[in-house]
Amino acid sequence: MKHEVQTDGLGDKILPAGAQYTAMPTILLDNGSHTLKIGLIGESARIFPNYALRVNDSNFPLYGSYLNGLPITTEAYKTSVCKAGEIYEWKLEDLIWRDALLQLYQNQDCKLSDQLHTLFPTCSDLDLITTTSTDAHPAAKRQFLEYCFETMQFASVVAQPPQAYLTRHSLLSNATTGIILDMGYAGMSSTAFLYTNPILYSHTLVDCGGSLLNSLFTALLQETIDPGFLVDIRKRCLLIESLQKCFFTATENSQIEIAFCAEKNNYLVRSTSDSLPAPSNDEGRCILDIRNTEGVVQNLLEQIATHIPNMITTCIQSLPTELQSLSKGNVFICGGLANIPPMTEITKDALLTSALIDNVVILPNPQTAVYDGMQLYAETAEYARSRITRQLYEEYGCVGLEHN
Repeated sequence: MKHEVQTDGLGDKILPAGAQYTAMPTILLDNGSHTLKIGLIGESARIFPNYALRVNDSNFPLYGSYLNGLPITTEAYKTSVCKAGEIYEWKLEDLIWRDALLQLYQNQDCKLSDQLHTLFPTCSDLDLITTTSTDAHPAAKRQFLEYCFETMQFASVVAQPPQAYLTRHSLLSNATTGIILDMGYAGMSSTAFLYTNPILYSHTLVDCGGSLLNSLFTALLQETIDPGFLVDIRKRCLLIESLQKCFFTATENSQIEIAFCAEKNNYLVRSTSDSLPAPSNDEGRCILDIRNTEGVVQNLLEQIATHIPNMITTCIQSLPTELQSLSKGNVFICGGLANIPPMTEITKDALLTSALIDNVVILPNPQTAVYDGMQLYAETAEYARSRITRQLYEEYGCVGLEHN
């Protein structure tokens, strides 16, 4: 006898009649191209690198907790595992996910270990809400479900494009329509939405072929601040990240000090407005003078912002005519690049002066805005309807779930 999967009329799967759902700890996981944001319902996100480093041409990749304590000046090649939400280095991503879950479990501020009451956590005790690629091919979706159920053994899975969670954000939930501008480290996307439904056919993506900010920032260091600073700085990924954070929060009269800290057995990067003495022959200390580089920084960030008006225009023009004028009302900005105050100001100016948009809203904590939207999504009836349980997966398989 052929079984049919019950739906709510919108294509969302629901539990078979009479089945009961016992609440389990629910993991929220925003699988970004640059960082992975993970946590429990009701708790703030923990942020982990979503990439691996290969040191000295070694075949053994370093990732997650293995990066802790690694000298930031270590030469290493960066290996990305995910682009625009689509995983293409499955073995590495599996290692990164497991390491992040273990760190979450061992974190004293996280209630996961209290809820599971076990020394060795297993994913069969966990529900998962996560992100997937907006443009994922059906085969990629099947592979992702197989990974979640067959490899990770989650009890249930909901995987949607990040825009679907963002529309649940408190600042978007009351907006009739608008544009979501996701400014990620590895690329940017714009997507129109109507009420709480992202209109994914209006989605436009600028694929930056890796980390856009890293490439521009490396060029700035090599060509502007100190051309002789470090040999082949592109390999020094951890240093690049530490310098970025310090650089964009420093004042225009600051200098950046890179100094070895014996206590932590690592290098520290900090900005200072004090007049530091010129570095001696001490190999453990280096001074970068970033004073009077405000114009260079402005130029660097403007290079990124030049893509944005065209992205928004393309997104709006792909909408039905009756929605185009409505969508010009608001642009909501999130993503890692929106953490840089000068970047958001340049973006707002570019959009408002182009007469494309009436209002620009920077979401609070923009790097974790998708995660914050997941928190609210988990409280909705839609989440209960959309969960794919292990029972449904084992009974119908990926193909069966697609056709029902």
